[in-house]
Amino acid sequence: MQGIDISSYQAGIDLAAVPGGFVIVKATQGTGYVNPDCGRAVEQALAAGKLVGVYHYIDGSEAQGEADFFANQISGWVGRVLICLDWEAGSNVRWGDLGYLGAVIDRVRERTGRPPVVYASSAAFPWDVCASRDCGAWVAQYADMTQTGYQDHPWNEGAYDCLIRQYSTTGRLPGWAGDLDLDIFYGNRTLWDAYVTGAGGAGKESDVQLTDIVIRPDGHEATVQDVLSYIDMRCETLAGQMDDLMGIVKAGGITRRGDGDETGRTDLCWEVGWLPKNFAALQDLISRAAQREDVTALVNELQAARRAADDQARQQAEPGTVAAAALAADVHVVEAGETLKGIAEAAGTTVQAIVDANPGLAPNDLVAGQRITVPTSKEHA
Repeated sequence: MQGIDISSYQAGIDLAAVPGGFVIVKATQGTGYVNPDCGRAVEQALAAGKLVGVYHYIDGSEAQGEADFFANQISGWVGRVLICLDWEAGSNVRWGDLGYLGAVIDRVRERTGRPPVVYASSAAFPWDVCASRDCGAWVAQYADMTQTGYQDHPWNEGAYDCLIRQYSTTGRLPGWAGDLDLDIFYGNRTLWDAYVTGAGGAGKESDVQLTDIVIRPDGHEATVQDVLSYIDMRCETLAGQMDDLMGIVKAGGITRRGDGDETGRTDLCWEVGWLPKNFAALQDLISRAAQREDVTALVNELQAARRAADDQARQQAEPGTVAAAALAADVHVVEAGETLKGIAEAAGTTVQAIVDANPGLAPNDLVAGQRITVPTSKEHA
């Protein structure tokens, strides 16, 4: 699976427009720095249905202090995103001290309940430290600095086993005019989710064989290979149905919002972004939309469930952290003719608050369909 990792250098990037299955966002560094675009980027990527990770850049200031700072800032996203640590020489006064790295890993695991994925260059990757702590390996190694798009088989692939490989820091993709770090994840959504929940674990190989017999949900027996083949078939079918649905949406399949706003509208693409794990609801939505049925009630139900999940995440987020601020904000889809002043007044906030929450936003050049983060009036009272 292809994806990117970003920091404040890509502030304002529209992650819904840039291709890729996952995004890993820099959250913090040391004991005091927070990426000002982290909250917006994480929430936008989650809303777009992408797999999401966050990372902390270790600077060697104090092991427990920087681990706690990172854990506090991302507390509202634990269980929803991949947790990563960046271990490299630049701006790191404890570079080379693997005991220090181990202490940071241990504290992050203690605070979040799961081992982090560790990023480092192939030339100095801390294999033993990571293996002994069940940390996934995110390895950086480039063939050269030539600009490139996604590569299915990067240079030197297979020279070592890793969970994620960063193979270019000069990547170029549609939707962003500058350089991007390009990565490949050697797994599927299930494996990603296992690391998100803490059930991944490097080096823990499964002893399940393709010929093993398992019991299907309907009570019948089947081999593991048969079950996997069926899942592959269903995924291909759903992918085709998703393409059909998106065609309907782009052709004008729009419904009223379910939040009581009589004038507000939301497109189905936005709702479907929340559905990757709810296949039954997704299939129902696709079926109704394909028949041009009124899907307002179904979308309202999905929105209510999503709001409930967001409310739970807000309650878990540490007050004053980047995750709490992002979860307290709303994402607004710009409609033709709207102005930033009008959006701010409708939300009970200010133009400046919206500009501050969206680095790189051009206040006088809004585009229909553009997604912007709108802080609540409570956050900017």
